[in-house]
Amino acid sequence: MPHDPSGTPSSQDSPAILVGCAELPPGLRRVRYFQRLRYLEVADTMYQLPKLSVLSRWSGDAEPNGRFGLLAPQVITHKPDPRGYRRGGDNLAREQLADAGWFRATDLVVRSVEEFARVVRSVPTDAVLFRAPADFSPSAANREALRRFFTDIAPAEIFAGAVRVWEPQGLWEPALAARVAAELGVVYACDPMSNDPLGAKPDFFARLPTRDAYFRLTGLGRARQRFDAYALSTLLETVAAYDRVWIVFANADKYPDSMQLQRILEQ
Repeated sequence: MPHDPSGTPSSQDSPAILVGCAELPPGLRRVRYFQRLRYLEVADTMYQLPKLSVLSRWSGDAEPNGRFGLLAPQVITHKPDPRGYRRGGDNLAREQLADAGWFRATDLVVRSVEEFARVVRSVPTDAVLFRAPADFSPSAANREALRRFFTDIAPAEIFAGAVRVWEPQGLWEPALAARVAAELGVVYACDPMSNDPLGAKPDFFARLPTRDAYFRLTGLGRARQRFDAYALSTLLETVAAYDRVWIVFANADKYPDSMQLQRILEQ
């Protein structure tokens, strides 16, 4: 379905929607999870890339139709503290830490992207997520670093069809972030259900200038962490503007909420 940047779908076709959780819900085995939901966002890859034997188990658990979203290693996106990273990064020498993070064109970042891409190609991956830290501001220098990174260091073709998703945090205004993402050819990860008074209005998320949308529901600003049927129905009205949509629940009640939305879609 071609997407009109004004937010008006050009046909009545339904979008392809994948629903899932950010991280495996506690007490639920991965193979059981994929019998109920098709998409799982995994943050383990942000701290340490799994061995091939682990990736093989992931792939087996996801059969036949399960898909993964993998977070890019923190050495690509985040600068470490003076003492190093709080989690992971134990294999980095002190002199290497100076070259880590912020999407810079250093040998460490380039090598880390190549290693990450090999992992992405080893499992059924739908999306690769590049989570920018809160201190990565929307300065001209940082926007140029993003342009160089997604054009030269992490181009789409090395990820074997997985969509590249960029999640800015901190001071990025939603309108600027959406525009930058479109210019970079990546998908903007955002939360259309946030009640942040400084955030964008709900209708903004129905007219992002891309054909795909990646919605991470964090529960930010909500008195209750659960999303009721009305809220989810409102979300689906927003979703209708796109060709493909990933809806990832990252709130405290992510599993029951994701199952509720999956049931609504199946009906």
